[in-house]
Amino acid sequence: MKLLVAHDGSPQAGKALDMAATLAKNLQAEITVVTVTPDLTYPLDELPPELAQRLNDTVAGETQALLRAVAKQMEEAGHTVKTVSRTGRPADGIIAVAKEIGADMILVGSTGKQGASRLLLGSVSGSVAQHAPVSVLVVR
Repeated sequence: MKLLVAHDGSPQAGKALDMAATLAKNLQAEITVVTVTPDLTYPLDELPPELAQRLNDTVAGETQALLRAVAKQMEEAGHTVKTVSRTGRPADGIIAVAKEIGADMILVGSTGKQGASRLLLGSVSGSVAQHAPVSVLVVR
């Protein structure tokens, strides 16, 4: 069995990761953790290209740091995980990775990052649950 965990650094994503660890132990499942960050270049057309690129590079660096920390945490708990980073609409990216790896289930936190990103992106967990080709476990 292959589990895909969507992680954005939020506490709820951490709970989804914990649930995946429990399931993986009981089901002998593989875990892949995906983080999808929005492409900040397009909404920021009014910024100079160099500044927009620096902003995207900063976010990409933070994403890689998050994935390294998650992998380390899981390895210390006795689990081996694969990590994937994408840029784009989070729900679309999560679903695309699920298809690519042949995931049997996607785990997402019930709420993720809040504020302006939620207004712009909508509910990622809701969109994933509605459009994913596999079962989705929304963790509270």
